[in-house]
Amino acid sequence: MFRSPSILGIAILMAAATTLPVKAESIRLKFAGAESLQLTARDRSASVHDISGTRIDVAPGQTVELPADTVLVPRDRESRPRIRPNRTPHAALAAHWAPILFQDTDDSNEKADWITTIDFDGDWSTMNSWENMDTWQPGEVPSLKSAGAAYWWVIETSTHWFVGYAFFHPRDWEDADSVKSWVIHRGFDPLRSAIGKGTGEHENDLEGAVLTLRKSPDERWGVPELMETQAHNNFWQYSPKGSLVERRDRWRKRETIDGPIRFDDGSPALYCEAKGHGIYGSPKKTDFDGKKGDGVIYRYNRNGRARDGEEDYALIPLRILWKRYEAGGGNDGQLFVQHGGRAAFAGDTRDDNSANPPWSWEDKDYSAAVNGWFFFEPARFVDHRFRSASGQPFSTRIVAESFR
Repeated sequence: MFRSPSILGIAILMAAATTLPVKAESIRLKFAGAESLQLTARDRSASVHDISGTRIDVAPGQTVELPADTVLVPRDRESRPRIRPNRTPHAALAAHWAPILFQDTDDSNEKADWITTIDFDGDWSTMNSWENMDTWQPGEVPSLKSAGAAYWWVIETSTHWFVGYAFFHPRDWEDADSVKSWVIHRGFDPLRSAIGKGTGEHENDLEGAVLTLRKSPDERWGVPELMETQAHNNFWQYSPKGSLVERRDRWRKRETIDGPIRFDDGSPALYCEAKGHGIYGSPKKTDFDGKKGDGVIYRYNRNGRARDGEEDYALIPLRILWKRYEAGGGNDGQLFVQHGGRAAFAGDTRDDNSANPPWSWEDKDYSAAVNGWFFFEPARFVDHRFRSASGQPFSTRIVAESFR
């Protein structure tokens, strides 16, 4: 449940919803800054579709909550439900800082590199993501490329906001025709399995980034101090020059800044690998930077309209995943399981249960206790490794969080 933040001076995006044609039967409505949409049918039933094309029926007089800022509705206004956006300060903050994602793709199966929703196939089982990606059929959404989404969350202290974004791919994969894939599957796969290494491929993939924003009376959206990205059980750190200093105590692992935070038209820039989908703050680790290489540019557009040659994406609150995790005791066997001592998405194609939700992201160089701070106590996680270069205070006491 959202708790009101301690500082109420955050501007909430109040612009009216904008429309973007999807196909003849539907248009796309986007309510930037909304955490969810309340859909209420008038005197007759109404149907809408979510961002990935799943149909949602609303009976007369019924109200349904859609936890997203985007919905596909009939062109005929009389056939639509009444839509009331639930705008919150944290959702507005997430919309303001939503990153631009430079998604590298491999032309042997570019669909496997497009971001989408976890329930893109219309169900909440991740045991069939690998198969259903291949059988997914266009409908209200013409292509999975147009069904991009990011799961967001905010944790707040008296001095900072920590804004996270996670991007889902149905699979982590290798080109079937590549030498590496041939070696893995025909040569060393039995040996790798015997020693617990697996194939390197797995069903489901969720990686992302967290922005550390210092609150400022002069900047209503905060000032970026740090961006940490997740790639293959490692965190990468990016920070403006002169913002943070690494702590050098002997008793703790020394961390380094991997580079500055890059921006594109005011949005933080993320670069996502093809196939393995590790996310970085620099194009040095990928083969696509928006100009060279093959890929898709996903830019969060507050007016709902993708720029030419780009794709828009929706924002979905991470709380919908957390609620399902809690409801199933973290181990329902269809969406979540416990694997290797931490939460994972259920998956049985290639390596089992090998993708993790943000609360189980980790850096293999840290202990389980320190890794636990990354999601649940991000201020403590940052303060453990860095300090303000200018000596500004850094509170670790959480005053609000959006994911519960």
